[in-house]
Amino acid sequence: MIRLIDKAHDGRIAPWDYELICQFWRGRGSPPARELLPTLGVLCSKDACGFLYLDATGSGVAVMAWTATNPNSGVIERGRAMLAVIDFLEQEALALGYGALMCSHQHPSFIRLFQRRGYAMGDTQLAHLFKSLN
Repeated sequence: MIRLIDKAHDGRIAPWDYELICQFWRGRGSPPARELLPTLGVLCSKDACGFLYLDATGSGVAVMAWTATNPNSGVIERGRAMLAVIDFLEQEALALGYGALMCSHQHPSFIRLFQRRGYAMGDTQLAHLFKSLN
């Protein structure tokens, strides 16, 4: 079952959904800061999540980000859930008028999954750097 993330009173991801996705990230790296997550995000059961940043400059490109799976779920459940997340976010981007999606991953299984879905490999030596401006 896929659903939009719950939002807290400040418009950000609700604490209970944030804690769940943090569990997906533990052991794989640091979870994203709550403030970095866009408001358009989905969870599929308790097996996978993903978020969509929407460009406001008119480029027509949206960014699918922070896709992750629950390491405690079975391989098949994780794969099906991630496919549902990708499908939903692709359809949402299309419905909102975006003509292209971009995403970044370093884990080989995620890269293969996205390539099987038609995503082309871009830069292979990339670092993601973030700075909070608050």
